[in-house]
Amino acid sequence: MDRIEVKTKAAAEKAIKEGRPIHIVGGKFALTLVGLAGIDIHVSADVSISLTDTRGVLVAKAASSPRIETWGTSSPLIETRETSSPRIVTWGTSSPLIETWETSSPSIETRETSSPLIETRETSSPRIVTRETSSPLIETRETSSPSINNSDSPVPLIFLSGFRWRIAISATRMAIGCQDHELARWWSFDDRLIERMDSHALEFWRANKAHLQAICAATGRVATAEAVEA
Repeated sequence: MDRIEVKTKAAAEKAIKEGRPIHIVGGKFALTLVGLAGIDIHVSADVSISLTDTRGVLVAKAASSPRIETWGTSSPLIETRETSSPRIVTWGTSSPLIETWETSSPSIETRETSSPLIETRETSSPRIVTRETSSPLIETRETSSPSINNSDSPVPLIFLSGFRWRIAISATRMAIGCQDHELARWWSFDDRLIERMDSHALEFWRANKAHLQAICAATGRVATAEAVEA
């Protein structure tokens, strides 16, 4: 089915009720959707969208400061591409998939949400906050200056890509490629031990150790990192 371009709230609501995929290309308005299934919405305009008990796909493309909220929703797919300062909030939502691509300064917040998968790619300065959220999975790829705060629930598992080796960080451990150690051990390794891991390991460690420590500090692993440096 062809995607319809719309510029007004009335046109958008009409097409969505008819079950048609839409592309919001103009206008400045708030859209509230309740109890719908199978939505397919692309956004390239300054709009605010609230989804309640609604399933489907929502993509923000080349838009400035879009605001997207989900309430009591199951498995929504929310994606931003080439977007500036989007704000995405999920409340009481199960298994949301949130992706940002080539996006600057996104703010992503989950509350009372189960099993969210949050992924950033080629994104600058994302702010990710999870509150009363179970089993969050956060992955950053080629992302600069991420801020991740999981204040009310266990420390999330974080994956980092775009490096020589894939990196996974849990509450107390970090795996870089095939090397998996307690965080305290990583911070205490001297150059000789790092160099024995791989011919490129020391160069990698010198370039990225401080960045990895900063991520651990920003995501609730401060005590482990500080204990070694004290």
